[in-house]
Amino acid sequence: WLRLPAGRRAGPFVEQLARHDVIVTPAEPFCLGSEPAPQAVRLCISAAHDHDALERALRIIRGSLDAPEPAVWQTL
Repeated sequence: WLRLPAGRRAGPFVEQLARHDVIVTPAEPFCLGSEPAPQAVRLCISAAHDHDALERALRIIRGSLDAPEPAVWQTL
């Protein structure tokens, strides 16, 4: 599990990574009950085809965490 930095939402982060062919799963499908899901994603490193693919994906994830999230909309 990778908890996202404060202010980051899992949905847009998942979409951002998918545009780079890196697939992660938000926490929502794994949560039960009425508590809100944490803003986190599940990393499945065993799904990588090889070491180079894993290293590439991890670099993309790191870069996405460091980059500011694009502001598509704001909540008032």
